[in-house]
Amino acid sequence: MDAKTEFAIIDNLKETRKDKTTIITAHRLSAVVHADLILVMQDGRIIERGRHEDLLALDGWYAQTYQSQQLEMKGEEDANKQEQWVCIERLLSYLKPYSLLTFLALAFLLATTVVKSIIPLVASHFIDQYLNNLNQLAVTVLLVYYGLYILQTIVQYVGNLLFARVSYSIVRDIRRDAFANMEKLGMSYFDKTPAGSIVSRLTNDTETISDMFSGILSSFISAVFIFVTTLYTMLVLDYRLTALVLLFLPLIFLLVNLYRKKIGQGH
Repeated sequence: MDAKTEFAIIDNLKETRKDKTTIITAHRLSAVVHADLILVMQDGRIIERGRHEDLLALDGWYAQTYQSQQLEMKGEEDANKQEQWVCIERLLSYLKPYSLLTFLALAFLLATTVVKSIIPLVASHFIDQYLNNLNQLAVTVLLVYYGLYILQTIVQYVGNLLFARVSYSIVRDIRRDAFANMEKLGMSYFDKTPAGSIVSRLTNDTETISDMFSGILSSFISAVFIFVTTLYTMLVLDYRLTALVLLFLPLIFLLVNLYRKKIGQGH
């Protein structure tokens, strides 16, 4: 199993086996670093025993193997990160034929964010100026207020539609390339690979990519636009209060990152 899965299993074991004796047999030493007693066996004999810190201090087989495995794990993590970046670059390369549609989708997302920021400003202006003095201009401001809601719905719908079109076009291209590559494979591949696995790669995996482009990516970009627009609006209204709010941003990012890591360990 990979290191992340192993960490999650050991973490769950520490909770479920608390105050109980647990015997763990492991070849990856990171699984036993928290054990109260570690026995190192070679050729049926115990050659080292003690806690993790004690065995490291001995600089024997355990310490050398642990250091070697830590270097291997670091190398695997670096390789995985590099593979992820290569995969992301390959996925983004499929965006090139649809750069115009992507630009339009981003423009509509930006327009949606701007309209969302204007709506509360119009409501604030109406409450401050016309709540106790209803006249023809107040009715006009109200019509503008509701019109902005309608405009936001339309612009957001068009932006999501464009993103969906881009995502499904990318999935179509990926499936076409995958099928073309599959036609070049020999019969031995189909003998060794289950048909369900092949179908899953061509349907479920590509559908996940579609969700990434139409849902996750658009939501992330929209959130960035909203953050920037809201920050600009706050600076225009009151830069002192905005500076006070910004003081808490590092703490918020720290808590979110900590929460994300805890969730990742839980899964």
